[in-house]
Amino acid sequence: MPGLNRGKCHIHYPRHGRLRNINIAGYDKKPITQADIKRAILSPLGMPPLREYAKGRKEVVILFDDMTRCTQTFEVLPFILHELAQAGIGDSQIRFIAAVANHQALTRVELVKKLGEEIVARFPVYNHCPFLNCRIIGKTSYGIKVEINSEVMSCDLKIAIGQVVPHPIFGLSGGSKIIMPGVSSYRSVLAHHGPSHEAWRQQRMINGILGSDEIDGNPSGTKPWK
Repeated sequence: MPGLNRGKCHIHYPRHGRLRNINIAGYDKKPITQADIKRAILSPLGMPPLREYAKGRKEVVILFDDMTRCTQTFEVLPFILHELAQAGIGDSQIRFIAAVANHQALTRVELVKKLGEEIVARFPVYNHCPFLNCRIIGKTSYGIKVEINSEVMSCDLKIAIGQVVPHPIFGLSGGSKIIMPGVSSYRSVLAHHGPSHEAWRQQRMINGILGSDEIDGNPSGTKPWK
């Protein structure tokens, strides 16, 4: 960019000061390998192996988070697709949807970064739109109408690939949030992020407490849908 200073950044420390390196927890742990990913998918928690769970299913949707999350989706997909193939599910039965919630739609370049070129060329890949094509499936205990992407709801097997990370306001980001707000309508997201969260968030702010990593008492987890 014209006028952008690309020089080095210099930080000046006090001449007689001491520097100390403080690492975050887990900084020295080994990265997850392809063998680790395969082992986790072949032996999922709380459910049969994916190939068994997928038998007899007609239509499959694979949800993935957007560019605001650092999930390496492309590293997981080969194992998931292999398991689906072992269950007799063909390519024509599978589609991908970016669970962008109310964020901007992903470009093709971004979709390739998430999924890989081979997947984007091989399968139908869509962006969720919070303003169109959403179906009412019920109400929460707060009385909020829950509207979910109709394409997602039409599939009898739904697979979501995402992450769970601390969130500075609402406790944790990821997990089931790939559905709400990930593939929910705008008005459902607006209501869910308002009445069901705002009072809890405001009270914590008054008490000087951040919501990061907070699970107990969090309305995201303690107010299940009816």
